[in-house]
Amino acid sequence: MLSDADAVTLRRLVESYPRGGINRIVFDLSDVRHINSTGIGGMLHARRIMRLAGGELMLAGVHKNVEVILERTGLRRFFPIAGPVVCSMPV
Repeated sequence: MLSDADAVTLRRLVESYPRGGINRIVFDLSDVRHINSTGIGGMLHARRIMRLAGGELMLAGVHKNVEVILERTGLRRFFPIAGPVVCSMPV
């Protein structure tokens, strides 16, 4: 799960991307089996930052449990979901 400290780190990292010319990111969630409100808030914030920069945030490797939570909260429509990640860059 995403802790409050992790959420702050994620927020700062994502906010730095547009300054570096990055406006499209993919969150690899293949190791995430459960998500809480902190994680959802972090994803929504990242999506907003990317959209303000003219880009988008996509999710990949989404476990069924996480997808169900996104569906039930009505947030699924905000996140394009790709298949499994073949190659990624850890942050």
